[in-house]
Amino acid sequence: WNNPHWHPAHGGIYRNVRLHIVDPLHISLPLTSFLDTVGPYAYTQDLSGESVTVGIEAPVQNGRSTRQRIEVTAEVRDREDRPVLSATAKGDLEPGARETYKMAGRLRDPRPWEPGHPYMYRVVLQLRAGGRTVDTCEVPLGIRSARWTVDQGLWINGRHLKLRGWGQKPTDEWPGIGAAQPDWMHFYALRLMKEAGGNFVRWGHTAGGPAQIEALECNAVVVAA
Repeated sequence: WNNPHWHPAHGGIYRNVRLHIVDPLHISLPLTSFLDTVGPYAYTQDLSGESVTVGIEAPVQNGRSTRQRIEVTAEVRDREDRPVLSATAKGDLEPGARETYKMAGRLRDPRPWEPGHPYMYRVVLQLRAGGRTVDTCEVPLGIRSARWTVDQGLWINGRHLKLRGWGQKPTDEWPGIGAAQPDWMHFYALRLMKEAGGNFVRWGHTAGGPAQIEALECNAVVVAA
């Protein structure tokens, strides 16, 4: 049974599909629904004008048949691809085991993400074992602080932000092509909203895909799901 009001039968594949071929020893991907795994995560705390604490979590899964001595390194790079922070974690991982390696460091002179200036960093993760690199991945990092007050609403980086925007289906369907569209059209849709004066999107019932999240980051749009 399908109620078309709440669960429209779009049909087909409306997001990118990729096949990831990895070593049995690898950094796990965010595939909770199928493999019960989570991906790497980067976040910030204690933001000030002089510095911010960056926390990084790297989940590693050992599918090999032997115990592995591993090293996980994380390097934060700025928009110009310059390294601005690095951290390392080491450990032993039994066969079939999973472990999340947590790292943290203090980043000096942070460039915050905020509406009007969507500055983004990226975190490059590297997994090594037996003297060689067995896996790498990247996660984006926007540095910002957010808080709500009951009388004034949302504050970003200590400045009040009035939310203006749309409720939007995460499929972003367009006439003639439906939901099967190239990534650039998600950027185009968000740019139209931004040019119309919007700074906020609420996705209905389903989180946006990676291309849509990247489009939001680049267009400095706040999102709620």
